[in-house]
Amino acid sequence: MGALVRSAAFLALLVFTVMIIAIALSGEEVEAQLAEIKVTILEADRDQKAHPTDVENDLLTFRGDVALDRTFWPPGSTVVIELELEMSGVSPVWEVFFDPEFLTFTASAVQNFTATVVVPVQQPAGAFHNLIFNATTTDLFLPIIEPGSAQVIIAQYYKIGRQYSTLPLRVTQGDLIDFNITLANRGNGPDTFLLEVSNEAELLNAGLTVIYERSKHIDAGEEDEVELQLQAADDALVSDFSLNLTIRSEGSATDPDVEDTVTSGAEWNVVVEAGLATTLTDNLYIIVPGVIIVVVIGLFLIMRRRKRDRKEFEEEATEKPAEYGGKKKKKKGKNEEDTDGDD
Repeated sequence: MGALVRSAAFLALLVFTVMIIAIALSGEEVEAQLAEIKVTILEADRDQKAHPTDVENDLLTFRGDVALDRTFWPPGSTVVIELELEMSGVSPVWEVFFDPEFLTFTASAVQNFTATVVVPVQQPAGAFHNLIFNATTTDLFLPIIEPGSAQVIIAQYYKIGRQYSTLPLRVTQGDLIDFNITLANRGNGPDTFLLEVSNEAELLNAGLTVIYERSKHIDAGEEDEVELQLQAADDALVSDFSLNLTIRSEGSATDPDVEDTVTSGAEWNVVVEAGLATTLTDNLYIIVPGVIIVVVIGLFLIMRRRKRDRKEFEEEATEKPAEYGGKKKKKKGKNEEDTDGDD
């Protein structure tokens, strides 16, 4: 009986001990898993402006740190943390490169990292994006994670497209001709294009006036046609000229982020041809003698024709009696009649 009691007491003690150990181990596990991870982006890098274009990406650098606070660290334990970029309303999420790629902790500490974010091409100007830098790990059970954040706004870039005929512009003195050029806004935001004939003074001195729109507002990705006219004065200089059109982006000229104004240009070859009055005046020394020669030849031909006609008329008048009566008969006189009577 005493042995049975001792066995029961020993068993109860063993169970109690196991429960105590289990509770202790459970508390240590829970305490070990109660960890906090905080990602922080340096204040200087939290707000950035990206400058991608239609053909080139932009790279943005974000510096930050990861703080891991873990109350209990079992001997020999490590925690590996991987960073990732999250964005809402963007698919796919922008490409990012973290340095280092993984952060390894053996104790509570703060480690630094650098994230290089690739901002893709053809982003609309003024677009605003929130970037969330989050942390993930499989070495902790339900850690408390506080991600870091940054903001990116897309800057406007400026690009001019143009299309026009390269055939020469031919204009006659005193005439007006029409021609055109198509302008395209290849930038990522609305822009106003300013137009100027850079050699306008030279053309005016030659008697040529260019009439055209001085500005054209075009939205991003759109194009519009600009009508131009070339007026040649009656006494415009007959020669070949160049018409140089300069196109400037007004937005780039006023944007503090742009160092140089974005410009483009177009050039036409202008051929001024002589009008009728100029042609006659310039060739007067040839025309007057020519007219005199033509008049003299004309008078000579007329006189010759008249002479020939008069001669033909006289010949015709001579031949007509023979055609109707043959030879003329002589009339008998009185003497001839008397002689015949005697016979």
